[in-house]
Amino acid sequence: MQFIVVALALCATGAWSQDFENPFDSINADFAKGFPAKVAPKKVVAAIDVSQALKEARQDLKMAAKQGSMASDQYAIAGQDFKGGKTPVAQRHEQEAVELKKEATDSYKKGAELLATATSLQTRKVKVTIDDHQLQRDANSSLELLKDQQEDEKEASHEAGQSFLQVVKPLPSKGAQGQNQDLFVNPFDAINADFSNNDDAASADLKDARTDLALAVKNSALAKDQLAIASQEFRGSKTALAQQHEDQAAELKQVAGTSLAKGTELLAKAKELNLRKVTLDDEQLARDATNGLQALNDQEAMEQESARETTKETSVSSTHAALVNMKAAAPRDEDQSALEHFLR
Repeated sequence: MQFIVVALALCATGAWSQDFENPFDSINADFAKGFPAKVAPKKVVAAIDVSQALKEARQDLKMAAKQGSMASDQYAIAGQDFKGGKTPVAQRHEQEAVELKKEATDSYKKGAELLATATSLQTRKVKVTIDDHQLQRDANSSLELLKDQQEDEKEASHEAGQSFLQVVKPLPSKGAQGQNQDLFVNPFDAINADFSNNDDAASADLKDARTDLALAVKNSALAKDQLAIASQEFRGSKTALAQQHEDQAAELKQVAGTSLAKGTELLAKAKELNLRKVTLDDEQLARDATNGLQALNDQEAMEQESARETTKETSVSSTHAALVNMKAAAPRDEDQSALEHFLR
């Protein structure tokens, strides 16, 4: 009986051992095989909007070109102020130029980087065009011209400093007995004084010349517009309005001619006093004023031709209307009219 109980117990134990699975068996099996090599997680790269990058690149490059041009203008003004002895004013313009140059340089760097990124990631729909590369070249050229203008301004500043040192008078010195010795007389003092006076006079004449020449350019353009309007009104048979615009053009032309003559005379005078003060821009302004008045003369000839054509057409129309009225008012033969009525 005991043998049967033990046998049953052993059978039950064997059955239980077969159904029960150790949860660590699979782990131990994997450990025995060895762990797989660790794979580094893939880095998530933020997608770049090519369209937005290209848009910002264009904005930055345009801003760089604009700020570079503005900085060049500030350096040019500073150079003129240094030459004119206006050192405090020149220094203010110089500081503005330095700030604009820094902004232009930063904008160019940012725009160039964005354009390079857009070039490498461009798609069929979003492409970097030739105009974009030209925009980058223009911005770069603006910065290069800015460097040249800055060098010119530095030269003007240096010359202004040298001129200042030339006109400074030496301090009186004391001798062995404590008495002032004779002041050292610089033989170039009179020359420097005359040079300074001529420099001031040249600056004043040049300033007035620029104003007059710019006024000549402006009035010539306005007169030209008035003549163009008058020509259109003559062609449209609006003679009264055309004559009004014609009179306004004549007044503007007279003012432009006076300004041109005065500006040219002052520019020549400034050249005689100090040729170095007259810049290429001043020469170009004088040419623009002369060309503007010549273009005005050409426009005036066209307007006069339109006026003659209109007058001729008006005369022909008036003659034709008079003939028609004469025919309509011709006396009729009453007997002939009665006969015609009878025959009908």
